[in-house]
Amino acid sequence: MAKNIYIWAVWAWNSLSWSLAYSFSQNGKDKEKIPGGGYISSYMKKRYFRFLPYTTAAFIFTFLICRIVLYVLAGGKLTMSYFAAHIAEDIWELLLVSANGLNNNHSFLNPPVWTISAMLIVEFFILCLLTYHESRFVHAICPLSILIILGYYRQIESLNLALWHGFTTFGVIRVYFIMCCAYYCYRLAVYLQKTTFTRAGVTMLNTAEILCFVLVFLIVFLGKNRYFVWCAMLLMLIGCGIILSGQSFSTKLFKDSKLTRYLGKLSFAVFLVHVSIFRLYGYFSSNVYELYRQKYSFILAVTVVSVIFLYVMNGFMHLARKKKGAIRNLLIQEE
Repeated sequence: MAKNIYIWAVWAWNSLSWSLAYSFSQNGKDKEKIPGGGYISSYMKKRYFRFLPYTTAAFIFTFLICRIVLYVLAGGKLTMSYFAAHIAEDIWELLLVSANGLNNNHSFLNPPVWTISAMLIVEFFILCLLTYHESRFVHAICPLSILIILGYYRQIESLNLALWHGFTTFGVIRVYFIMCCAYYCYRLAVYLQKTTFTRAGVTMLNTAEILCFVLVFLIVFLGKNRYFVWCAMLLMLIGCGIILSGQSFSTKLFKDSKLTRYLGKLSFAVFLVHVSIFRLYGYFSSNVYELYRQKYSFILAVTVVSVIFLYVMNGFMHLARKKKGAIRNLLIQEE
């Protein structure tokens, strides 16, 4: 059980660090086009509406499975008051704001979505700092935040967090910490990108990349306590920095293509739907050991549902883009 926690924790750090570091690398390109606060509002609108169709579809799917199907299977009776109560509680998740305290300490309908909500909140905060106080953020706020939050996590077992949880949620702090680390990952990638390496230098860079990921896997399987996760995260950030620089062999091996873009979208679909499938399996399993024995069928079920989810969403997005002008003309009268 403990090792499974380490595996999921490390891969959570990995996925978040990667996506946030990549967003920083793209932000630098966009920032030159839209100076000042206009960049922040334009970027945040684009990010929010990019996620919203997918999270809305995931919300409907999760609500159907968790609030209707499982409730009826458990002998519950569907009433208007039941729907009103749960929609009032879950609507914040649909709007991608449930990770800033508006969920009032209730459990999430679809827990993975807190990552997106927290990411949007923290991105807005850090983008404001980078736009108006870049030097202070880079040289003081960012490194101090990392040190303070590391100390906070180190003492977490002895802290009473109830008051803090009433103000915000734990996930926002975690994502802020990861994004601060990801900023330095981005700076490493930019530095390596501008450096001209000899053949020996490229070999050393490739070796360092491989060594980082090998050590991460060793930490995952051999780490004795949760503090090993921090070592794995540091190595993962270094490895991601090397990859994002475009100087390593993996960048050439996994070139941007339709396949890699599809796999990226498929992984996002898995991220959004897997909890609902897990809860269905949990309902039909008498204990955790029986649930564990069904892990391969669970993986297959999640994959199939994710492929269908992505297929439906791709069709919907294609239709929405095609009909965007017609819908606008139907609703808005041009001057």
